[in-house]
Amino acid sequence: MQSIKYLDELKAIETSETAYGLKHFVSQTENLKKESMAIEIGVATEIAMLYAFNHFNIDDSIAEGFASQYPNLAENQSLYEALMAKGGADMSGETLTGFISGIKGKVYEMQLTDSLNEQYDGWEFAISENATQPIWDIRGVSADGEEMLIQAKMGAVDYASEVHGKMLENPDVLFATSIEIQEKILDKSPELASQFIDVMQVSNIEFTTTITENVEQLIANHGADVFDGAGEFIPVIGEIVLGVKLLQEMSSVKHEYRGVNKSDQDKIKMLKAIMYISRYGVTTALITASVKAGAMIDLSTGGASMGAGTLIGLGVGIKMSSEINKKIKPHMYDLTLHIMDYTRDDLFYFQNKLAIDGIGRRLSDTHFLLKSEQPKMICG
Repeated sequence: MQSIKYLDELKAIETSETAYGLKHFVSQTENLKKESMAIEIGVATEIAMLYAFNHFNIDDSIAEGFASQYPNLAENQSLYEALMAKGGADMSGETLTGFISGIKGKVYEMQLTDSLNEQYDGWEFAISENATQPIWDIRGVSADGEEMLIQAKMGAVDYASEVHGKMLENPDVLFATSIEIQEKILDKSPELASQFIDVMQVSNIEFTTTITENVEQLIANHGADVFDGAGEFIPVIGEIVLGVKLLQEMSSVKHEYRGVNKSDQDKIKMLKAIMYISRYGVTTALITASVKAGAMIDLSTGGASMGAGTLIGLGVGIKMSSEINKKIKPHMYDLTLHIMDYTRDDLFYFQNKLAIDGIGRRLSDTHFLLKSEQPKMICG
């Protein structure tokens, strides 16, 4: 029979367990082991950089508050240099405490101004250019020319008496204070409630703690600081790696599955996407947990928040995620095939569609020729 000559073509289609089994398709889906590690590396890089960012980043508003409160000093010294000149790591020193208090007050004014501009449509608020302005700190002007004067005071309850006196002396001025000061004054004079402008409900203890922690971190970093904007990019490093890998896989489908209709190609793309996204989810969860555990060990032993424990946790997370992904991949693969209403036979056919269809057509042609020649043979 003429069909015998097509045996070589049939043999060319890989049908061994190695080529046709689950491991083959999974390796195809992830390309090579080295390439599949890109997700683990991308997530690990993102988490490591986030920890480094949190360790070295100082809120930019602290430096801005310093420059605004002490403009002459800021012309010749950095915030770190000024802190060291005021007493350095001795946070209990009166000189340093007063210096930080001045920065705290200015930072509060800056944040308050931003909140006012956000919440009062048609108004424009600005901090007084005169740092020693005695009556008001922030001035607002409406589109109609109406004026609003505000004094800001972020402090402990000890300042309540001073603020109370200023409120009585300046009834046309509004006051924005810490929760502690406001509550103390209203306990004594509830009729002054309308003179408070409740834009920011902030506790002096919490606000002071935030400022102090940033200052301490800057001193511990010996002046090193990562600008705040860097934090906006770091959290998407893993997603960028995942996106690039997905785009590579999506673009390869058309080449790998030539001759397959668009509907089936779209399903195959979805299959690959699910496999990659599941790997990304597992990797992110495990590496994050491992790094946090390492960081807790560092802190419990009195070390830095990003010490040896954190780095070891990072390595353990990468290893664990890689091993666990290997174990769950087959189950995720089977589940995804079931959702897509596909079998491994379907995928085998799609991958070899042109060759199988070509052999099928030639076998059909041979069968037709044999049938057409059969009557002549009988007549002979």
